Amino acid sequence: MALTTTPIELSSTPSIVDGGNATAITIDSSENISINSGDVTLATASKRYYVPRASDAAATGSLYSPTDSDIRLSGAGSSVGELQFEPSSGSGVSMSINSSGVVSLTKTGSQFTPLSYDQLVIQNGDATGIRIIDSGDGGGNGGHCGVGNDNGNLQLSTAGVMLFDTGFEATDQVYNGRHERMRIQSGGGISFNGDTAAANALDDYEEGTWTATLSSSGGSFAASATSFTGGTYTKIGNMVTAQIYSGAFNITNAGSGYAKISGLPFTALTSSTSYGSVIFYHTTCFANASPTGYVASSTDFTISSIGDQSTTNAQSWKVANSVYFMVQVQYTTA
Repeated sequence: MALTTTPIELSSTPSIVDGGNATAITIDSSENISINSGDVTLATASKRYYVPRASDAAATGSLYSPTDSDIRLSGAGSSVGELQFEPSSGSGVSMSINSSGVVSLTKTGSQFTPLSYDQLVIQNGDATGIRIIDSGDGGGNGGHCGVGNDNGNLQLSTAGVMLFDTGFEATDQVYNGRHERMRIQSGGGISFNGDTAAANALDDYEEGTWTATLSSSGGSFAASATSFTGGTYTKIGNMVTAQIYSGAFNITNAGSGYAKISGLPFTALTSSTSYGSVIFYHTTCFANASPTGYVASSTDFTISSIGDQSTTNAQSWKVANSVYFMVQVQYTTA
């Protein structure tokens, strides 16, 4: 719509009319301007629309186009302030961008004042819900970020470490980790309560089944069943606990040498100072009814008489019907 005339009268309500002599813009006695129809294009010399300051009406923020395609809402000059968005008059600020570029979104309630390391603050009511944080590394280096609120936060560092903190305090610099409760190490594994040592990180947890296979060290062992499925195990870090119950079976040839049970789910650590322990509960299949045992290496274990820790007096199988064993093994993996 092109305006082709100027105000036709200087009355209490001056107006501007369009080419059809219809009122297009009205200015009332309080200097309020009403645009009745059409679009408005601001074409000032500097190509900016300035917003007057509340205290003295001096120009402050401005709306302009820095390029042919962009639109920019800006504060005036180098004055420190923030852009605020209020859905309706008196409803309160629901979104603001401060002079540092920090964005705050508020559903209801009083808006939280961002701290120096906040980048994005989202809150519901008076409680801070989510904060995106530039946590730094304590040496003035950025690139670290965090997500959290007043009760806890998750930090992600450029070193590949992920931290979870609780009890967030306004005076804390996030990277200090004064309330660190859990850390995912960059090389894998989880550590707790501020422990940064990779050797202390829990790096594996697994549950599964294993099959026990029976044999004799010298061969010729024969039975109605030589393999037993259904054994279970739990592996926490490098520590394995495995157990199995055979159920009844018949041994027809004890074979030569000592009895062997193999098939442990993980290879045991070979060490002269670390042996896995073997505990039997039902042992009717052995020549000695009360054996013990140990895991020295590999995936099998030696069965011996109580108090004996060598293969010299290791247990042998017993030829009999309806025999069985129940065993638990605990050992360290290689």
